[in-house]
Amino acid sequence: MSQSDINELTTQVESSGEAELDAAFDHIQTEVEEGVDETSNQLQDAAGPLENALDGFVPQPAACKSLSLEIMGHTQTVDCHLINTFKDAFGWFLSIMAGIYIWNMAFQPVNR
Repeated sequence: MSQSDINELTTQVESSGEAELDAAFDHIQTEVEEGVDETSNQLQDAAGPLENALDGFVPQPAACKSLSLEIMGHTQTVDCHLINTFKDAFGWFLSIMAGIYIWNMAFQPVNR
């Protein structure tokens, strides 16, 4: 057997091996994708009743409406801009307080 025959045989084995590996990889990838899709569909189907049960407890997004308050015969209207500003400020305040609380919990000594 000459060197060129050995090189040709090696090249053929190498290319057929690569083709087999590519086919196996494609098959595995297809199986995984189908499994993920099936599991995702099952989770979506299972979430339906839970989502319906929690609908009344979880606030739904809605457009901002001006708030009208009647105080001692006078009507006061609070604009959406003020409500949104309050929500932003209160959210910031709560996040700072949560951060301080977590910091204190993390660095407070444990009594044994």
